[in-house]
Amino acid sequence: MPKLYAVADIIMHPKKYGFHIEPISNKPVIAIVKPGVQMNLTIAAEFAGISTRELKDLNPAYRRGVTAPNGLNHLLLPINKVKHFRRELAQNRNANMITHHHRVKSGESLGLIAKRYHSSIKTIQKVNKLKTTNIRIGQSLTIPASPISLVNRQHRVATHMEVQHYVVQSGDNLWNIAHKYKTSVAKLKQLNSLSKNTVLHQGQRLNVSTTSKKTAANHKTIHYKVQNGDSLSVIAQRYDISVAEIKKWNNLANNKYIKQGQQLKLVIDPRKVQA
Repeated sequence: MPKLYAVADIIMHPKKYGFHIEPISNKPVIAIVKPGVQMNLTIAAEFAGISTRELKDLNPAYRRGVTAPNGLNHLLLPINKVKHFRRELAQNRNANMITHHHRVKSGESLGLIAKRYHSSIKTIQKVNKLKTTNIRIGQSLTIPASPISLVNRQHRVATHMEVQHYVVQSGDNLWNIAHKYKTSVAKLKQLNSLSKNTVLHQGQRLNVSTTSKKTAANHKTIHYKVQNGDSLSVIAQRYDISVAEIKKWNNLANNKYIKQGQQLKLVIDPRKVQA
């Protein structure tokens, strides 16, 4: 506290201490922007022309690196960056809001990766600042998701997807791998975004099955007491669930508001709960 008083005194009497403080205009330096869609903060910073660190400092409530879903997605931006942000947002047609993180595997190209995530080569290049389409095995890429991915994320049921992998051995082909895992060649191609003439390579990692598992193994049911300032969106983000799920578990109507002290039933994965 003494240090704070000292700083305040210096600001009040700068000449007394030999300081010259430039006058600061009494006008706003930040503005609220409402994109209308859920956004990844890295993409939002790119659109605004500022660093991700600066954007996070201005918006500390978004702890998962994305804005909240279902309309609560406003951002605080430097006022001189608002026009740039809106122009970039419009040019990208609101498509590149949420991102996936993908590690490049053997045999992959930007085209295959873009197809898998319903994105485009140019978009992936822009987000990752790639001057060419050359990528290397093990490279980490940020992939903007399409609106299709957002819909699937926000309307998922309380299940998780378990993917089984297979490492290609010498002499393997799609037919014998499909036969081994009781699936089809077409399904393997779909799961791995393989083209008609794709040649398998020894050591290549393939997704061979995707199974929907009920949440009983990793999830638990809790009863959450609504706190002051809570909303369905804030609670959903905190526990990595969706607003639709909360409404379903608690028989809440679309226009029903929650109130402080109300008990809500939540089915959560403790490993994903925010600190």
